[in-house]
Amino acid sequence: MILFLDNLHALTLEEALELARQNLPEYKSRLYQRESRLYEYRATLSPYFPVIDLTLAERRFYVEPEDYRLRSLELRLSYLLYDGGRRYSERLSSKTLLSISEEDLREALLNLHYNVKLSFYNAIARRDILAQRKEQLKYAEKDYEVAKGRHELGVARLSDVLQASVRLEEARYRLIEAEGELNKALSELSSLIGITVKEDELEGELHEPETIPEKTSFIELAMNSPELKRIEYQKDLSIYERTSVKSEFLPHLYLDATYTKNSSSASRFYPDEEKTIGLRLTFNIFELGKFFRLKATGLSITSKEEDIKEVKRNLELRITRSYEDMVTELRGLEVAREQLRSSEQNYEQAFGEYKVGKADILSLIQAESLLAQARERLILSRLNILNALIALERIAGIPGCQLVRCNSVGVKLALPPRTPKIL
Repeated sequence: MILFLDNLHALTLEEALELARQNLPEYKSRLYQRESRLYEYRATLSPYFPVIDLTLAERRFYVEPEDYRLRSLELRLSYLLYDGGRRYSERLSSKTLLSISEEDLREALLNLHYNVKLSFYNAIARRDILAQRKEQLKYAEKDYEVAKGRHELGVARLSDVLQASVRLEEARYRLIEAEGELNKALSELSSLIGITVKEDELEGELHEPETIPEKTSFIELAMNSPELKRIEYQKDLSIYERTSVKSEFLPHLYLDATYTKNSSSASRFYPDEEKTIGLRLTFNIFELGKFFRLKATGLSITSKEEDIKEVKRNLELRITRSYEDMVTELRGLEVAREQLRSSEQNYEQAFGEYKVGKADILSLIQAESLLAQARERLILSRLNILNALIALERIAGIPGCQLVRCNSVGVKLALPPRTPKIL
């Protein structure tokens, strides 16, 4: 359900993450699932306690020479003394399922952070792009006014005015397009956190890091990620299942105690009270299926070992790809900065030359277009760096705002922007 912000002047990333934890159905579902597994685990204590049954019965017997009835009340206590380790393995299996559920919850939290951060930074970037396009519209309007004025003075052709008008309309269209992209980004963020966010309620800015950890650090962290831990727990389940199957080859020993109270018209056949206590041994001598089940569990363990190797290989590959994406974007950031600086100088030069009649309108329009592209490219370059960092956090299983720090005044990376350096 989408709610509206009340008395909230700005939404920071930290607040967005907290709202998502409170409102996102997928995450809340994993919480309930984990609680369900907890109660199932507690239920596995039952075989370690005696079982008490109360039975009430009334029967009528049709025999010669006279029919009779029998009413009985039976209280039975049964306790499992030994079952070859089956109840112990079932308890360990249930505990492992609880651990898997906790990993599912941790994965849901990581996905929550990943999706909220992506949406939040995308909304920040779209807001900044919208601001840049508003600025570029002013530039296009200024170029149009200069071309129109020069035409009215008779020192410029009508084609100059028309070409400047085309660029002006293009700038207006791109502004409308940016507004739509921002609205979509805000809608996605609002859906994740459960409240409606407006443009003026979004607080934050995009920065790039000064330093980043080595790739090996991410790989080491990934060895504790939910994906890997879950498959390791599944291997443990196969081991416990093998123990349970082995218990079928061992005897089961029970202690039984019974108290029975009878009421019968043929009292000579049934005493008024019966008390019994005894040991009961059950041993399966032959059952074909247990031999195949034992073989199957052994192969299942081997299969899980190969799955663990595959998950590790895949995690390392994903980290390497995301890390290289980040390195590429960091290298391209300086180029984007230099391109912006050159584009600003180029535009100022082209505008000054056109005003005095030393350049044509095409040079001015091209310079203004290149300036707009350079400004947006710098914003998108910073966004791509953040996206790569967030992807690394997600793959490595880093919780919370680790590489990307959350604070009350906005969104910043762990260090202020300087020349990026890889440790």
